[in-house]
Amino acid sequence: MSEVQTPSAKASDEAGHNQGGTSHWWGQRLSAIVLAPLMLWFVFSALGLVGADHSAFVIWLSFPVNALLMALMVVTLFYHSQQGMKVIVEDYIKNVAIKLTTLMILKVFACIGVISSLLAIFFIAF
Repeated sequence: MSEVQTPSAKASDEAGHNQGGTSHWWGQRLSAIVLAPLMLWFVFSALGLVGADHSAFVIWLSFPVNALLMALMVVTLFYHSQQGMKVIVEDYIKNVAIKLTTLMILKVFACIGVISSLLAIFFIAF
């Protein structure tokens, strides 16, 4: 006897995973809440560096608070972006193989982006 699935369960099975969307939803909301003040800090800091040369930027990023906030912003930004793109892929790509490949590529690019950004912050700041 076959089991009747709800549309949500069917979509979850087609996407190749069987977990609820609650943790994803909370992750998106919390990362957005963390990003809001970090982006304000970044915009105002960047405006303060307008017209400055590279050495002024290096000095600015050498302050541990600035380096830490920049690293936190980068990690949160890549996480938030990857989660948003994941929703788009899951909603609009119907072919399961293409969907899973695209999701894997998104995760790889996010990881590469985080690692390269953190290395750049580290090498510039220290």
